[in-house]
Amino acid sequence: MRILLVIAALVLGSWWSNAYADSRHPSYQRPRPGQIVDRLPEQHQVIRTNRHHYYVHRGAFYQKRGRSFVVVNAPYGARLDHLPVGYISFGIGGSRYYHFGGTYYIRANDKYEVVEPPQEASDYVRVANRALVVYPAANQTPTQQQQDRYECHRWSFTETGFDPSGEEPDYRLKPVYDRAMSACLEARNYVVR
Repeated sequence: MRILLVIAALVLGSWWSNAYADSRHPSYQRPRPGQIVDRLPEQHQVIRTNRHHYYVHRGAFYQKRGRSFVVVNAPYGARLDHLPVGYISFGIGGSRYYHFGGTYYIRANDKYEVVEPPQEASDYVRVANRALVVYPAANQTPTQQQQDRYECHRWSFTETGFDPSGEEPDYRLKPVYDRAMSACLEARNYVVR
């Protein structure tokens, strides 16, 4: 049953993670490790981990290299003030994990710490990635996207009886739930695939 709850949380959360795009720059693509940039994005967070400085923006970690910056893998032990918009959350073995862009976090006091992936996580993330992909076509703010996502989830649950975050969801109803979510989100000016 625990596996079903984790899968449900990942399924619901993953489409949100996949859907996130900068509302001011709809063509935004998250940088990949190894990519070099001349300047850091605005509103980045500066952190120090293992005696190294890192710059973090939307879940991407950068390090200074000469006059440029290179995107690097998130260092284990790094602590962030907040998670990137679009993260997914799930529990394994009594621990709560947060996932975004291949990086896993746990809550550590008032911060989020980068940790090694839990052994069982890859199966959960793989299932979650089969979720809907949603794009905010009307430049909805992240706050509006969260509100729309929640309201469409509630409406879809009412229409189908399927709740991916419920105790024992009947996954035979997931295709119907996905169609309901699509209809609701499309009515709110999202593109859904």
